[in-house]
Amino acid sequence: MNDEEILILKQYPKCRVGVPDKVKVPHNEKVQKEKCSTQTDQPSRKLPFQDDSTESRSDHCWRIDRPLLEKTEAHSALVDKGREFETSKSYLNAKEHLDLVLHEKNEKSEELSIACQSLKEAKKRVNELKVLQDATMKEVEDVESKVLEAEE
Repeated sequence: MNDEEILILKQYPKCRVGVPDKVKVPHNEKVQKEKCSTQTDQPSRKLPFQDDSTESRSDHCWRIDRPLLEKTEAHSALVDKGREFETSKSYLNAKEHLDLVLHEKNEKSEELSIACQSLKEAKKRVNELKVLQDATMKEVEDVESKVLEAEE
């Protein structure tokens, strides 16, 4: 880096070069001003929507961020309505009623399950008793036939 390229940061903030503030440069201020003006007179490489005016920058940002902003606002409004609905009295009453109905339904289904199980066991027992009855009826018939034979 030669001496002409060193600029004082305090005097020319637009012409930044990595030099500390307390550097003493023996140059004439006119030379430094010329250097600074030539650096800033170069054509800008910014896109048309990136110029320094705040109006165009805010318009551009608004065009890009507006759908996102509307979506965020709509989402937050929906969440707020959901919270209001959850805390509303009618919702709480309906929820309490639903919990009660579901609890009763579960109790009834358990009772029904127990009743079905006992009915199955009763049917099984009836079938076993029918088999025993048939066996005893056969025995009775055998005994009666033996008694008749013995009497004759």
